[in-house]
Amino acid sequence: MSSPVLAVRDVGFAYRGAAPVLHGVSLEIAAGRSVAIVGESGAGKTTLLRLLLGLTRPTGGDVLFDGQPLDLRNRARMRAFRRSVQSVFQDPYSSLDPRQR
Repeated sequence: MSSPVLAVRDVGFAYRGAAPVLHGVSLEIAAGRSVAIVGESGAGKTTLLRLLLGLTRPTGGDVLFDGQPLDLRNRARMRAFRRSVQSVFQDPYSSLDPRQR
């Protein structure tokens, strides 16, 4: 089994002055796999996605890309990262080309 291309390990996040939104979340995503994040409104889906995309830093835990911590300050690494991952938002029909397999 290959190592995950993207992983979060024991990640937590809290907005400034607020209770934690995420606590102890772990997830591994293998190359070429699709993952859906579903849940109730306010469950932390968008916050987790922002962490996975490197748009927000976790307040605890690690976000890993190819086994290495995601460093938002390393521009070359972030370019490689952003070429390797993609999110599809709630309306996939406006995000995807139906003619593509």
